[in-house]
Amino acid sequence: NIELSPGSTVTIFGLTKTLLNASWIPLWGRHASLFVPNATWDMSAGQLVATVRGKLASNASVGVSFALVNGVASRGAESVFISIAAASGVNCCPAGGAKLGPVQASGSVLSFSDAPRFQFAVVGQSVPFAGEVSTVTVTLVPNFNLSPLYGVVPTVTISGLGAASVPTGPLAVMGSGSVGSGCWSCVCDSASCSTYSPLTVGTLTLRVVEMFAGQPAVFSFQVVNPQATSVAAVSISSTWNSASFTASDPITNDAIRLPSGVVFQPKVGEASLFTIRTLQFPVRTIQQSSPFPCDTNIICATLQANTPLP
Repeated sequence: NIELSPGSTVTIFGLTKTLLNASWIPLWGRHASLFVPNATWDMSAGQLVATVRGKLASNASVGVSFALVNGVASRGAESVFISIAAASGVNCCPAGGAKLGPVQASGSVLSFSDAPRFQFAVVGQSVPFAGEVSTVTVTLVPNFNLSPLYGVVPTVTISGLGAASVPTGPLAVMGSGSVGSGCWSCVCDSASCSTYSPLTVGTLTLRVVEMFAGQPAVFSFQVVNPQATSVAAVSISSTWNSASFTASDPITNDAIRLPSGVVFQPKVGEASLFTIRTLQFPVRTIQQSSPFPCDTNIICATLQANTPLP
Protein backbone atom coordinates (compact mmCIF):
# COMPACT_ATOMS: atom_id res chain seq x y z
CA ASN A 1 0.00 0.00 0.00
CA ILE A 2 3.01 2.32 -0.50
CA GLU A 3 4.86 3.46 -3.58
CA LEU A 4 8.10 1.57 -4.27
CA SER A 5 10.91 3.54 -5.87
CA PRO A 6 13.98 2.14 -7.65
CA GLY A 7 16.28 0.36 -5.21
CA SER A 8 13.45 -1.02 -3.11
CA THR A 9 13.54 -4.76 -2.48
CA VAL A 10 10.91 -7.49 -2.29
CA THR A 11 11.97 -10.55 -0.29
CA ILE A 12 10.21 -13.91 -0.55
CA PHE A 13 11.32 -16.50 1.99
CA GLY A 14 10.23 -19.93 3.14
CA LEU A 15 11.07 -21.52 -0.23
CA THR A 16 13.06 -24.30 1.43
CA LYS A 17 14.05 -27.85 0.41
CA THR A 18 14.57 -27.00 -3.23
CA LEU A 19 17.48 -28.16 -5.42
CA LEU A 20 18.31 -24.96 -7.28
CA ASN A 21 21.90 -24.34 -6.20
CA ALA A 22 22.45 -20.93 -7.79
CA SER A 23 23.16 -17.40 -6.63
CA TRP A 24 20.57 -15.74 -8.86
CA ILE A 25 17.29 -16.52 -10.62
CA PRO A 26 15.93 -14.75 -13.73
CA LEU A 27 12.52 -13.10 -13.41
CA TRP A 28 9.88 -13.04 -16.10
CA GLY A 29 6.18 -12.36 -16.43
CA ARG A 30 3.86 -9.39 -16.87
CA HIS A 31 5.81 -6.91 -14.78
CA ALA A 32 9.31 -8.38 -14.76
CA SER A 33 10.60 -5.25 -16.51
CA LEU A 34 9.94 -3.30 -13.30
CA PHE A 35 12.65 -5.33 -11.52
CA VAL A 36 16.33 -5.99 -12.01
CA PRO A 37 16.34 -9.00 -14.40
CA ASN A 38 18.04 -11.40 -11.98
CA ALA A 39 16.87 -11.84 -8.40
CA THR A 40 19.31 -12.88 -5.68
CA TRP A 41 18.76 -16.47 -4.50
CA ASP A 42 19.90 -18.28 -1.35
CA MET A 43 19.03 -21.99 -1.57
CA SER A 44 19.96 -22.88 2.02
CA ALA A 45 17.78 -20.09 3.40
CA GLY A 46 15.05 -20.55 0.78
CA GLN A 47 15.08 -16.80 0.14
CA LEU A 48 14.69 -14.74 -3.03
CA VAL A 49 15.35 -10.97 -3.13
CA ALA A 50 14.08 -8.95 -6.11
CA THR A 51 15.23 -5.35 -6.57
CA VAL A 52 12.90 -2.72 -8.03
CA ARG A 53 14.27 -0.69 -10.96
CA GLY A 54 11.08 1.04 -12.05
CA LYS A 55 8.44 2.72 -9.93
CA LEU A 56 5.67 0.61 -8.43
CA ALA A 57 2.55 2.58 -7.64
CA SER A 58 0.80 2.00 -4.33
CA ASN A 59 -2.01 -0.55 -4.32
CA ALA A 60 -0.93 -1.76 -7.79
CA SER A 61 -1.16 -5.45 -8.68
CA VAL A 62 2.27 -6.68 -9.79
CA GLY A 63 2.99 -10.15 -11.16
CA VAL A 64 6.36 -11.81 -11.79
CA SER A 65 7.44 -15.44 -12.19
CA PHE A 66 10.56 -17.44 -11.43
CA ALA A 67 11.56 -21.10 -11.58
CA LEU A 68 12.72 -23.33 -8.73
CA VAL A 69 13.55 -27.03 -8.66
CA ASN A 70 11.54 -29.37 -6.45
CA GLY A 71 13.38 -31.71 -4.11
CA VAL A 72 13.42 -35.47 -4.48
CA ALA A 73 11.23 -36.42 -1.49
CA SER A 74 7.45 -36.12 -1.28
CA ARG A 75 6.41 -33.15 0.81
CA GLY A 76 3.60 -30.81 1.74
CA ALA A 77 3.34 -27.14 0.88
CA GLU A 78 5.71 -24.63 2.45
CA SER A 79 4.64 -21.54 4.38
CA VAL A 80 5.94 -18.65 2.29
CA PHE A 81 6.28 -15.06 3.51
CA ILE A 82 6.86 -11.74 1.72
CA SER A 83 8.47 -8.59 3.09
CA ILE A 84 9.24 -5.24 1.45
CA ALA A 85 12.01 -2.72 2.10
CA ALA A 86 11.15 0.60 0.45
CA ALA A 87 14.09 2.72 -0.71
CA SER A 88 14.81 6.00 1.09
CA GLY A 89 15.50 9.41 -0.50
CA VAL A 90 13.92 12.75 -1.34
CA ASN A 91 12.08 11.27 -4.32
CA CYS A 92 10.75 8.31 -2.38
CA CYS A 93 7.44 7.90 -0.67
CA PRO A 94 7.76 7.88 2.26
CA ALA A 95 11.03 9.83 2.04
CA GLY A 96 12.69 7.94 4.86
CA GLY A 97 11.92 4.53 3.43
CA ALA A 98 9.80 1.88 5.08
CA LYS A 99 9.66 -1.81 5.83
CA LEU A 100 6.53 -3.88 5.46
CA GLY A 101 5.90 -7.41 6.62
CA PRO A 102 6.68 -10.16 6.68
CA VAL A 103 3.20 -11.34 5.76
CA GLN A 104 2.29 -14.89 4.84
CA ALA A 105 1.49 -15.41 1.16
CA SER A 106 -1.68 -17.23 0.17
CA GLY A 107 -1.53 -20.25 -2.11
CA SER A 108 0.28 -23.59 -2.11
CA VAL A 109 3.79 -24.02 -3.55
CA LEU A 110 6.59 -26.59 -3.56
CA SER A 111 4.32 -29.50 -2.67
CA PHE A 112 4.30 -32.80 -4.53
CA SER A 113 3.51 -36.43 -3.73
CA ASP A 114 5.18 -38.37 -6.55
CA ALA A 115 8.87 -39.09 -6.10
CA PRO A 116 11.08 -38.70 -9.21
CA ARG A 117 11.11 -41.87 -11.27
CA PHE A 118 11.07 -43.21 -14.80
CA GLN A 119 7.46 -44.05 -15.60
CA PHE A 120 8.54 -46.14 -18.57
CA ALA A 121 11.97 -47.69 -19.14
CA VAL A 122 12.50 -50.35 -21.81
CA VAL A 123 15.64 -51.71 -23.48
CA GLY A 124 15.86 -53.86 -26.60
CA GLN A 125 18.40 -55.19 -29.10
CA SER A 126 18.52 -55.32 -32.90
CA VAL A 127 19.95 -58.83 -33.43
CA PRO A 128 20.11 -62.01 -31.27
CA PHE A 129 23.38 -63.31 -32.74
CA ALA A 130 26.46 -64.31 -30.73
CA GLY A 131 29.47 -62.05 -31.16
CA GLU A 132 27.68 -59.76 -33.62
CA VAL A 133 27.35 -55.99 -33.42
CA SER A 134 23.91 -55.16 -32.06
CA THR A 135 22.16 -51.82 -31.71
CA VAL A 136 20.74 -51.42 -28.21
CA THR A 137 17.76 -49.05 -28.01
CA VAL A 138 16.58 -47.49 -24.74
CA THR A 139 13.25 -45.72 -24.26
CA LEU A 140 12.77 -43.62 -21.12
CA VAL A 141 9.81 -41.57 -19.92
CA PRO A 142 10.62 -39.60 -16.74
CA ASN A 143 8.01 -37.95 -14.54
CA PHE A 144 10.30 -34.94 -14.11
CA ASN A 145 12.28 -32.58 -16.31
CA LEU A 146 15.99 -33.22 -16.74
CA SER A 147 17.50 -29.98 -18.04
CA PRO A 148 21.04 -28.54 -17.80
CA LEU A 149 20.03 -25.36 -16.00
CA TYR A 150 22.57 -22.93 -14.55
CA GLY A 151 25.54 -24.93 -15.83
CA VAL A 152 24.58 -28.15 -14.02
CA VAL A 153 24.62 -31.09 -16.46
CA PRO A 154 22.37 -34.01 -15.44
CA THR A 155 23.49 -37.55 -16.18
CA VAL A 156 21.75 -40.88 -16.69
CA THR A 157 23.59 -44.07 -15.76
CA ILE A 158 22.58 -47.51 -17.08
CA SER A 159 24.08 -50.45 -15.18
CA GLY A 160 24.11 -54.20 -15.76
CA LEU A 161 25.48 -54.23 -19.32
CA GLY A 162 28.60 -56.22 -18.44
CA ALA A 163 27.78 -59.15 -20.76
CA ALA A 164 28.46 -56.95 -23.81
CA SER A 165 31.92 -56.47 -25.24
CA VAL A 166 32.72 -52.76 -25.53
CA PRO A 167 36.08 -51.03 -24.92
CA THR A 168 36.19 -48.59 -22.01
CA GLY A 169 35.90 -44.99 -23.14
CA PRO A 170 33.62 -42.63 -25.13
CA LEU A 171 30.71 -44.32 -26.89
CA ALA A 172 28.71 -42.89 -29.80
CA VAL A 173 25.04 -42.42 -28.93
CA MET A 174 22.32 -42.01 -31.56
CA GLY A 175 18.74 -40.89 -31.15
CA SER A 176 16.35 -38.02 -30.59
CA GLY A 177 18.89 -35.61 -29.13
CA SER A 178 17.79 -36.21 -25.54
CA VAL A 179 21.29 -37.35 -24.56
CA GLY A 180 24.75 -36.28 -25.67
CA SER A 181 28.10 -37.91 -25.05
CA GLY A 182 28.23 -41.40 -23.59
CA CYS A 183 31.00 -43.19 -21.73
CA TRP A 184 31.25 -46.98 -21.41
CA SER A 185 32.49 -48.14 -18.00
CA CYS A 186 33.43 -44.54 -17.27
CA VAL A 187 32.08 -41.02 -16.83
CA CYS A 188 33.00 -38.13 -19.12
CA ASP A 189 34.79 -35.22 -17.49
CA SER A 190 33.46 -32.82 -20.15
CA ALA A 191 30.94 -32.63 -23.00
CA SER A 192 33.61 -33.67 -25.51
CA CYS A 193 34.60 -36.64 -23.31
CA SER A 194 38.25 -36.05 -24.19
CA THR A 195 39.06 -37.24 -20.67
CA TYR A 196 37.07 -39.56 -18.43
CA SER A 197 37.09 -41.35 -15.08
CA PRO A 198 36.63 -45.15 -14.82
CA LEU A 199 33.47 -46.75 -13.42
CA THR A 200 32.19 -50.31 -12.93
CA VAL A 201 32.53 -52.47 -16.05
CA GLY A 202 29.28 -52.61 -18.01
CA THR A 203 28.08 -49.19 -16.87
CA LEU A 204 27.04 -46.59 -19.44
CA THR A 205 26.94 -42.94 -18.34
CA LEU A 206 25.17 -40.39 -20.53
CA ARG A 207 25.18 -36.60 -20.34
CA VAL A 208 21.59 -35.39 -20.73
CA VAL A 209 20.77 -32.68 -23.28
CA GLU A 210 17.06 -32.42 -22.40
CA MET A 211 14.40 -34.79 -21.11
CA PHE A 212 10.84 -33.67 -20.47
CA ALA A 213 8.35 -35.10 -18.01
CA GLY A 214 5.89 -37.47 -19.68
CA GLN A 215 7.69 -37.45 -23.04
CA PRO A 216 9.66 -40.44 -24.39
CA ALA A 217 13.41 -40.08 -24.80
CA VAL A 218 14.73 -42.69 -27.25
CA PHE A 219 18.43 -43.29 -27.90
CA SER A 220 20.64 -46.12 -29.17
CA PHE A 221 24.22 -47.33 -29.01
CA GLN A 222 26.11 -50.32 -30.39
CA VAL A 223 27.68 -53.23 -28.52
CA VAL A 224 29.11 -56.65 -29.39
CA ASN A 225 26.77 -59.39 -28.17
CA PRO A 226 27.94 -62.09 -25.74
CA GLN A 227 28.53 -65.65 -26.99
CA ALA A 228 25.52 -67.03 -25.14
CA THR A 229 22.28 -65.75 -23.64
CA SER A 230 22.90 -63.68 -20.55
CA VAL A 231 20.21 -62.54 -18.14
CA ALA A 232 20.57 -58.75 -18.14
CA ALA A 233 19.51 -57.19 -14.83
CA VAL A 234 19.66 -53.65 -16.17
CA SER A 235 18.92 -50.71 -13.88
CA ILE A 236 18.95 -46.96 -14.29
CA SER A 237 19.79 -44.00 -12.12
CA SER A 238 20.02 -40.27 -12.64
CA THR A 239 22.02 -37.48 -11.07
CA TRP A 240 21.03 -33.83 -11.30
CA ASN A 241 22.07 -30.85 -9.23
CA SER A 242 24.03 -33.14 -6.89
CA ALA A 243 20.83 -35.04 -5.99
CA SER A 244 20.50 -38.62 -7.19
CA PHE A 245 17.95 -41.37 -7.17
CA THR A 246 17.67 -44.91 -8.50
CA ALA A 247 14.54 -46.13 -10.22
CA SER A 248 12.63 -48.54 -7.98
CA ASP A 249 12.40 -51.13 -10.75
CA PRO A 250 15.03 -52.27 -13.28
CA ILE A 251 14.69 -51.41 -16.94
CA THR A 252 12.22 -53.76 -18.58
CA ASN A 253 13.56 -56.02 -21.32
CA ASP A 254 11.64 -55.77 -24.59
CA ALA A 255 10.01 -59.19 -24.67
CA ILE A 256 6.99 -58.34 -26.84
CA ARG A 257 8.49 -57.01 -30.09
CA LEU A 258 10.56 -58.53 -32.86
CA PRO A 259 14.24 -57.55 -33.10
CA SER A 260 14.67 -54.44 -35.23
CA GLY A 261 17.66 -55.64 -37.29
CA VAL A 262 17.95 -58.00 -40.25
CA VAL A 263 17.12 -61.36 -38.70
CA PHE A 264 16.17 -64.64 -40.42
CA GLN A 265 12.71 -65.68 -39.22
CA PRO A 266 12.65 -63.31 -36.22
CA LYS A 267 10.76 -64.38 -33.14
CA VAL A 268 9.00 -62.48 -30.39
CA GLY A 269 11.30 -62.27 -27.39
CA GLU A 270 14.51 -62.01 -29.41
CA ALA A 271 14.51 -58.24 -28.92
CA SER A 272 15.17 -58.89 -25.23
CA LEU A 273 18.66 -57.67 -24.39
CA PHE A 274 21.44 -60.29 -24.65
CA THR A 275 19.06 -63.02 -25.80
CA ILE A 276 21.28 -65.11 -28.10
CA ARG A 277 20.12 -67.72 -30.62
CA THR A 278 21.48 -71.24 -30.44
CA LEU A 279 22.97 -72.25 -33.81
CA GLN A 280 20.57 -74.44 -35.79
CA PHE A 281 20.06 -75.41 -39.43
CA PRO A 282 16.34 -75.07 -40.24
CA VAL A 283 17.14 -76.12 -43.83
CA ARG A 284 19.40 -79.18 -44.19
CA THR A 285 18.96 -81.31 -47.32
CA ILE A 286 21.25 -83.60 -49.32
CA GLN A 287 20.78 -84.88 -52.89
CA GLN A 288 22.67 -87.00 -55.43
CA SER A 289 22.97 -86.70 -59.20
CA SER A 290 23.06 -90.40 -60.16
CA PRO A 291 21.63 -93.62 -58.68
CA PHE A 292 23.53 -95.91 -61.11
CA PRO A 293 26.37 -98.31 -60.25
CA CYS A 294 29.88 -97.11 -61.09
CA ASP A 295 28.54 -93.78 -62.32
CA THR A 296 29.93 -90.43 -61.19
CA ASN A 297 27.72 -89.21 -58.40
CA ILE A 298 27.63 -85.51 -57.44
CA ILE A 299 26.42 -85.02 -53.91
CA CYS A 300 24.77 -81.64 -53.22
CA ALA A 301 24.12 -80.55 -49.63
CA THR A 302 22.03 -77.48 -48.82
CA LEU A 303 22.31 -75.86 -45.41
CA GLN A 304 20.68 -72.70 -44.07
CA ALA A 305 21.73 -71.52 -40.63
CA ASN A 306 19.57 -69.43 -38.32
CA THR A 307 22.57 -67.29 -37.32
CA PRO A 308 25.49 -65.76 -39.22
CA LEU A 309 28.47 -68.13 -39.56
CA PRO A 310 32.09 -66.97 -39.24
